[in-house]
Amino acid sequence: MSLPSTFRKLWTAQTVSAFGARITREGLPIMAVTTLGASAATLGVLAAVASGAALAAALATGGLIDRHRRRPLLIGADLLRAAVLIAIPIAAGLGVLTLPQVLTAAALVAAASVVFDIASHSYLPSILGKAELVEGNSRLAATESVAEVGGPALAGLLFQWLSAPIAVAANAVTYLVSA
Repeated sequence: MSLPSTFRKLWTAQTVSAFGARITREGLPIMAVTTLGASAATLGVLAAVASGAALAAALATGGLIDRHRRRPLLIGADLLRAAVLIAIPIAAGLGVLTLPQVLTAAALVAAASVVFDIASHSYLPSILGKAELVEGNSRLAATESVAEVGGPALAGLLFQWLSAPIAVAANAVTYLVSA
């Protein structure tokens, strides 16, 4: 079944964004260790901060997303994630990168990712007919599964091949492409 071009655009954006989200989730802790010498306890704090921000964003924005146009929210979430992440390699290049900045970035990216995910799933019924929804949801779910498996491996490769700050910059580009 051929799905409309608006779905293909959403699917492409969601694919790139899904991989970017996994790169961020796995990559920020790698960068905290390799660039800032973060301890195991600090990595726990980083994970807790990101998870807490995601939960807070989900609780605070679910209703708001229902009352607003989804496409601008999708684009805005991606642009926010790109801006937050591009600040990290800039700060590292200037020699002023700090752990609080990484924690803040993790929280903001996690919150924006939740907004993107909620808006993406609620946008789908507005661009597909009832007969197309099952196939559209199947494609999006398959993409999420592939990103969940392949994203961490891709993050590891990027952080190994590039310096950690440059890999974060490459990740920021994924969000610009998605937007």
